[in-house]
Amino acid sequence: MDDPTCRLAFRVTLKDEKGVQKVLYPTSPQTSLKAIFKANSLVEWLDGATINALKPRCRRHIYINPTHVTVAEDLKFFLGGAYILDDGSRSKVIPPTAAKRTRADKSEPEPEPDQPYDKKAAK
Repeated sequence: MDDPTCRLAFRVTLKDEKGVQKVLYPTSPQTSLKAIFKANSLVEWLDGATINALKPRCRRHIYINPTHVTVAEDLKFFLGGAYILDDGSRSKVIPPTAAKRTRADKSEPEPEPDQPYDKKAAK
């Protein structure tokens, strides 16, 4: 089981009232499994995954607007949103017994604001 959300980061660059550039990396609370499950689904959706590809994967959230009247039978559970837990079971809420994974150690320092993030940008 993997958490593709580990590849997701939002970098916010702004200038304060004195014109000094600031760089922020917004984070969600470490206890937010809901955010992790939703971000996992977002990252895979951005990579081109469909609902049918997401529904068998653990640690995912699928939301289907409840006003949709034509939803396949195997997707009706996801009307209004539902989670797929570590064991593959489905739940409308994340139970308090759901396991939180530890964060990876930061092995590399964050790049400075003017440094490129990948090799393509460096060329």
